[in-house]
Amino acid sequence: GTGDGCADVTAEALARRRVLLAHGIALRPGGTTAIGRLGKTPIVALAGSPQQAFAGFLALVQPVLDRLSGRSERSGIILPLSRKISSAVGLCEIVLLAKERDVWTPLAVGDFSLDAMRLADAWLAVPDDSEGYAAGTPVAAVPLRNF
Repeated sequence: GTGDGCADVTAEALARRRVLLAHGIALRPGGTTAIGRLGKTPIVALAGSPQQAFAGFLALVQPVLDRLSGRSERSGIILPLSRKISSAVGLCEIVLLAKERDVWTPLAVGDFSLDAMRLADAWLAVPDDSEGYAAGTPVAAVPLRNF
């Protein structure tokens, strides 16, 4: 894994090879993700917990795969929020959303359960310089399912 436990040796192995660029990023969940580069090949080492791995995949791996495969940036579906999203300044927080009628309903912000992952229709990254969004704010969420 990429955490701080004695069995989490991935970041240490990348550092020994001198390919580690960052370990511990301002992403929640997913903060223990490690990033490196071996020649021209990007490396993203995800955390062991499903929630952290899922967030790291959405925020980092999926965009890298899209770019490497020539796919254009994924476009979001713009809908208003049914209720506010509060976020901590200094962290990019992943928000899982459910589509209910013509609004996005936040299921989880920053830390989320496996059930929230199962129920989510889309996701949104709240930038690290934002305190979140007020209810009714239109946001572009990236679909996890086909609508």
